[in-house]
Amino acid sequence: MKKINKTSVVSLLILVISFIVIRYVLFETHGMKQFSFMLFLPLLLVMIILCFMKVKIIPFVAAISYPIGFIIADLFQINGVDAGGGATSNLWIIWTSVIATMIVASIVVELINSKKVKG
Repeated sequence: MKKINKTSVVSLLILVISFIVIRYVLFETHGMKQFSFMLFLPLLLVMIILCFMKVKIIPFVAAISYPIGFIIADLFQINGVDAGGGATSNLWIIWTSVIATMIVASIVVELINSKKVKG
């Protein structure tokens, strides 16, 4: 049986706590019932898988990308009105982009570190 990666378990807790805070406590800030969960679910699945791998950077960055992405998106969001009079916001685009960028960057850093250790 594989040993569970402690960094991934701590990162998983960070992710779950940040989801609860953003989804329920800060709901008035974003007003999205489903989208915060749709971002959380893939991150949760990745974190569970990473608990059984020997990676150190990716789980932590994936966990903090959720709240950091929300904070950046909240700071830079633009609210508007579409042609039909409905409210629009680009918070979800910024939030998703920040999460994706941080995860890709952490994968690159993890690969560079693993090559340095081997070489």
